[in-house]
Amino acid sequence: MEFDRAQIKIRPRPDLEAIDLGVLVARRYWWRLVAGWLIVAVPVFVAVWFLPNVLLALLVLWWLKPIYERIPMTTVASSIFGEHAKWRSMQRNLFSPDCLLWLTVFRFFPGRSTLAPIAALEEHQSHSGRVRQRRLLIKEDVQGAYFGLHSMGLLFELAILLFFLVLAIWFFSPIETDPSIAFATAFSELVRFLFFSFWGPKIVLTAVFVAFACVAPFYVCCGFALYLNRRIELEGWDLDLEFQRMVRRIAPLLGVLLVVIFCMPSLAKPSTEGYLAQIGATVATESDKVVQSDRIRQPQTQYVESENPTRVAVASEIENIVRSDRISRTETRYGDFEPPSEGNSSNPRLALLLHILAWTLLIAGILWLVFKIVTSDYVRIKLVKTKRNVAASHSRIPELKKALTLPNDIVVAARDCWESGHFRDAMSLLYRGALYSMITEYKCNINPSDTEASCMRAVHETTPELSDSFDRITQNWQKLAYARLPISDEDFAALSALYLENFRVNA
Repeated sequence: MEFDRAQIKIRPRPDLEAIDLGVLVARRYWWRLVAGWLIVAVPVFVAVWFLPNVLLALLVLWWLKPIYERIPMTTVASSIFGEHAKWRSMQRNLFSPDCLLWLTVFRFFPGRSTLAPIAALEEHQSHSGRVRQRRLLIKEDVQGAYFGLHSMGLLFELAILLFFLVLAIWFFSPIETDPSIAFATAFSELVRFLFFSFWGPKIVLTAVFVAFACVAPFYVCCGFALYLNRRIELEGWDLDLEFQRMVRRIAPLLGVLLVVIFCMPSLAKPSTEGYLAQIGATVATESDKVVQSDRIRQPQTQYVESENPTRVAVASEIENIVRSDRISRTETRYGDFEPPSEGNSSNPRLALLLHILAWTLLIAGILWLVFKIVTSDYVRIKLVKTKRNVAASHSRIPELKKALTLPNDIVVAARDCWESGHFRDAMSLLYRGALYSMITEYKCNINPSDTEASCMRAVHETTPELSDSFDRITQNWQKLAYARLPISDEDFAALSALYLENFRVNA
């Protein structure tokens, strides 16, 4: 599979999100999937149309549903990865031995759309134990998901049939009649038509066929999305895709570095004269050691006959021998290659320049990788969220005051509303004032979309010492606003005093 050509984002998802992705895929390729489903289902529908027993016809039409889903399954697998399904692969999946198993042994298994792609798309031999191992592995954590998916598909089919039933009752109901009498008349006429006429059972069979055709693309795509999501988790497709993208990004830079390192000459080799001078210095050093030894200090008549050898004479003789043709003449062999000419000797300055260039490229590559990591999607999203939170915290107070529409003196305004009989507005002022105080003074993380329960949890996490007071005001607000239960004047006075004691903030 070519992950780069995938029409969806390759990443692990929760089961419900994977089902939601399957719904989106089914909506996108719905006509293509329905066409593939009808290629097999229409001949079966035409064949069962002529069966005299409608129950037997419905049973055969329902029992062969796994065969109808083979072509849509191959179609959605190819469409997700940007390919066109081939008829040969569709035909092979349609008549595979695995299809016979889903018609017999696994016919009542609810995870058909999730586990059927294993043998159909992974090209495993059906008689081998590999398919069974893969099924056990795939269904390990998605059993509840595909059971719920199967139940949901059944409910949608029943809903479509119920819609047809309501439409038929409306069609048979008489005009300008009492509703109860009209319903009874329409229901009796509908039963008589469905069970005691020639076209009634045929219409029922057609309605069931239409319900199957409408739900099948969504059932196949949602089950395939669960299967695909499970493979992403097990095989690490998202990691493989990210490594491929990383290799493509850094491949040119690595290629340049390898070329530079390969073409870089080694350190300049010493010339022949310098090499001989080094040998001469070494020999002279060794000769001084020999002269200073006891063997040279003793007279040796076989080497020098005229006089005793001295230190200077021996050193001079050794130096003459070193500079003679026997020592200075050297020969360098290169095997089958020609010896390098004197003009092609390596240049130390060029080698130094190439070393500097290589280190520069290496440092530039490291900086480039750091830049890519810093500017990656994950870091960028985190920075954007942080900036948005900071900006929201700075601009929250003026917007909050405008949204809450609070008066300057909240307690006085609440008491005026209470005395005038607007009890709900009075409690609303106290509750909103407490919210305003918690956000502005105590920096409590409360969003405009939070419910009362969420606000109480946020206050408990931020300022536990004010949690009881805030909970008391909030619960009385809920009691009056939602439950329509009255609050006594003494309780409201106590709540006002509680507000003045803990939330002394005027808007």
